[in-house]
Amino acid sequence: MKTTTTLITDDLDGTPDAHPVTFAVDGHSYEIDLADPNIERFYGALAPYIEKGRRIRNHKPTLTRRRPDPATDRRRRITDVDVPATDIRHWWQQHPDTLPTWQARGAIPYAVQRAYQQACG
Repeated sequence: MKTTTTLITDDLDGTPDAHPVTFAVDGHSYEIDLADPNIERFYGALAPYIEKGRRIRNHKPTLTRRRPDPATDRRRRITDVDVPATDIRHWWQQHPDTLPTWQARGAIPYAVQRAYQQACG
C-alpha cells in the first residue's frame, strides 16, 4: 500500500505541523508557515498594535489566521490509499469513541484516515 503525506514545517525553526498565517504590512501581503509556539509569539508581538489600531472595513483583511481543517486540507490528506472508502467507513463506524462523529457521506476526515492506516496497516 502506498501513501503520500505532506508535512508543513515552521519557516522559522523547522518545527513540524505548521499552519499558514497571512498578514499585511504597508499594502504588501505575506504568508508564513508557523507552528503553534511561533503563532503565539507572532500574535503576542502584534497584540499591542492590534489593540490600539483601527479596524478598516471593506478592505482586504490585514491580519488573518488560517488554520487548515484536516478533513478538507489536501496538503494533509492521505492519498493513494488502496483501500475502498466503504471499508474505511465501516471500520470508522465500529470505533466511535476515539474518532470524529461518523458520517455516511462526504470526505473522510484526515484523522479517520490516519487512524485506519495505523490500525490496519
